[in-house]
Amino acid sequence: PARLAVGNNGETLVADSAAATGLRYRSAAYSAKTAAYTFASGDDGKIFSMNNAATQQFNIPTDATFDFPIGTEITVFWITGAGQPTIGAVTPGTTTVISTGGTSATPKLRVANSGATCKKLAANSWIVFGDIA
Repeated sequence: PARLAVGNNGETLVADSAAATGLRYRSAAYSAKTAAYTFASGDDGKIFSMNNAATQQFNIPTDATFDFPIGTEITVFWITGAGQPTIGAVTPGTTTVISTGGTSATPKLRVANSGATCKKLAANSWIVFGDIA
């Protein structure tokens, strides 16, 4: 057995096979964004909102930048603002994003207060499903 020190206020304990103890802390589960945002370490399982007058994108990085575990889910939603958020790969030639959206590789959230989930299916391969256009 190993001792894991207490985390910070608002963090939750999650399983992580890459961590020495098999556990790690994840920071707050919700984050409001007003500009384009690229998902990063610790974002798995989080919820992100977007609020901007102009279209902004939630970006999925390549595995070389940050290798999320297969099965990772990240939820996004459009809270307010005239800018219709999109979801896409930082490097479309390397990372594949698929969806039922009008543009499969860069779906848009359908209307204000709509949301979608980004789920990693395999190496550099994600699906986006939810209330998308």
